[in-house]
Amino acid sequence: MSVRLKRLKVHTFRDLAPGTELHFSDGWNVVLGRNATGKTTLLHLISMALRGDFSELKGEPVSLEYDVAFGAWEVFVALRSVQPMADVGEAGSLRHRPPTEIAVEPLSIVVQRGDLRFAFGSPHQSFGDAVREPLPSARDPLLLTRRLLASFADALPVEMASEAVKELFVDASFRFDEALELFHVIHERSPVGASLPAPMAPLVVAGTVLTNLFPTKARAEVSRTFDAVRMTFDQCPNLHSIHSLLDSREFTARWPVEDVRGNATTLGAPTILLHRADGSATSVQRLSFGQRRLFAFAWYLDSNPGAVVADELVNGMHYEWIEWCVEALKGRQVFVTAQNPLLLDHLTFREVDDVRRGFVLCRAAREGDTRVVRWTHPSEAQSAEFLRAYENGVLRVHEILRTEGLW
Repeated sequence: MSVRLKRLKVHTFRDLAPGTELHFSDGWNVVLGRNATGKTTLLHLISMALRGDFSELKGEPVSLEYDVAFGAWEVFVALRSVQPMADVGEAGSLRHRPPTEIAVEPLSIVVQRGDLRFAFGSPHQSFGDAVREPLPSARDPLLLTRRLLASFADALPVEMASEAVKELFVDASFRFDEALELFHVIHERSPVGASLPAPMAPLVVAGTVLTNLFPTKARAEVSRTFDAVRMTFDQCPNLHSIHSLLDSREFTARWPVEDVRGNATTLGAPTILLHRADGSATSVQRLSFGQRRLFAFAWYLDSNPGAVVADELVNGMHYEWIEWCVEALKGRQVFVTAQNPLLLDHLTFREVDDVRRGFVLCRAAREGDTRVVRWTHPSEAQSAEFLRAYENGVLRVHEILRTEGLW
């Protein structure tokens, strides 16, 4: 089971229109719009909600709510940014805290399965007949993480304190970038804890810990002299699947051990090799842009079994590789931006609701002296007209979107 984002409502966030509300499909969700209309920003918010981590928003005003589902479990979360109280200085004077001290804090969380509900929040909030507990007070912007949910699970009734709740938010579903950011992250030198080689997390870049961006089925071994960690990926389904596309038979990686102090092991930058059928090998660093991007996306999929959040997924990819991506994403909830019509033409629709939920339209315009960004779904009428044209089979998906003024 994996977390699925069902709804996102934004009350306050940058120049987004207040009250923006989106309801998502369990399958493909395609974000369309011109440049600078907030498409990547929306993917960032979606990724934060799926991970339960809004630390990136520290220092700016925000108020939003969202619903996620995990198997039979449903979770409602409301949060907002809070300005810490000013310090009291000498002679009782107040010292204003800088805006960077603004932290994102949850207002309420409701966990539900069928008729059984358990709520955390302010005493004045009403959650029907739900069991209620106060929400812990904290200034930590990382409060809304799986650790918080794990602590909640310990307080739940016995029948609710399951691993499903404790693992409701996992450190996955990071945004797959539009270029080669993840590819470069993979090749960073990586401080690692004492759990080597299982497999080898966290990867750290620019101070951000990306704990689950590592293929879960990779096989690692430490050299006898403990000077390196070696890894193979033959059990990773997506990395294994792209061999036919890259004319390869195997990937291997080697991380040099740079330092060991107590329980802390520091690994150097890895060497990742692509081995060909003729016995030759080359560093994946020497592959073309499209090959490196395909490799990074397969790595992302094998690291993250849940929802996929991908910015301009098919950048640099051949049509055959786009088909591979679409096939690899079957059964997952997918959030993508798309300026490439080839990806859009692979989508399928059966109901009007597939269209309405499956597209998010991003627009930006001047309203008086203010720039306002709007994120909406197609209307019921637009969705019905799109479906009629799609079922007619004359025009391709991207042509219908253009004809109907949706893209």
